[in-house]
Amino acid sequence: MGEREMLERAAKAAGIEIVGYADRMLALPKYDGSLIVRHPAGGDVEWNSREDDGDALRLAVKLSITLDFSGRSETVQARVYAHLPKKYRWWASSGPHWVRQEYVPEEMWTTGRAEDVRFAEWYLQNEPEVVRGLEAATRLAITRAAASLTPAPEHGENHG
Repeated sequence: MGEREMLERAAKAAGIEIVGYADRMLALPKYDGSLIVRHPAGGDVEWNSREDDGDALRLAVKLSITLDFSGRSETVQARVYAHLPKKYRWWASSGPHWVRQEYVPEEMWTTGRAEDVRFAEWYLQNEPEVVRGLEAATRLAITRAAASLTPAPEHGENHG
């Protein structure tokens, strides 16, 4: 699943109305790949739970996504588990569904050792599923967990 599809599916899981794509509707979007969504209080806003801490937190709260940082180091796990809306209970009824996201700690770039930086850069280039930093990994885990609740969009579906 691509970035845009993941964001669309995550938004739909939370009942967020997608209006269009920021790169088509804004001269200078805050983040690449953002969606334009209908704000509950009115108006349209840029939305990207992959990049924006607030969007990711609101998504996690809305869908009761549980985060676990206690597992293997450099891994964050997200689980959609408790208090799911009725239409998603079938998904959770077969047990907890974890989304694991690995990351390279930011500290690798600040050790003062060139070999640490080289290794971190090499690892990010050669492991496309790995992201830089715990915060980015947490946002991605939340977004992936939310996206897993909805089916792939219909072909021909168009926003903006």
